[in-house]
Amino acid sequence: MEYKFDIPHIVRALAKTTLKPSKKDYIGRVKGYFKAIHPDMVLVRIEGKQTVLKKKA
Repeated sequence: MEYKFDIPHIVRALAKTTLKPSKKDYIGRVKGYFKAIHPDMVLVRIEGKQTVLKKKA
C-alpha cells in the first residue's frame, strides 16, 4: 500500500539555497528527511510537492 505525504516547505527551501541547486540534491534531502521521520517506509517517487512512500517488506 502506498501513502502520500506533503514535503515540508523547509526541506524544499533548504534544497534551493545550496550553492548549485540540483535535482539530485533535492531528492537526497527529501529521502533523508523521510528516512528520519518514517524509518519503516521507503520512498517510491516524488510527485510535485508530495512524496509517495510504502512500508518496507
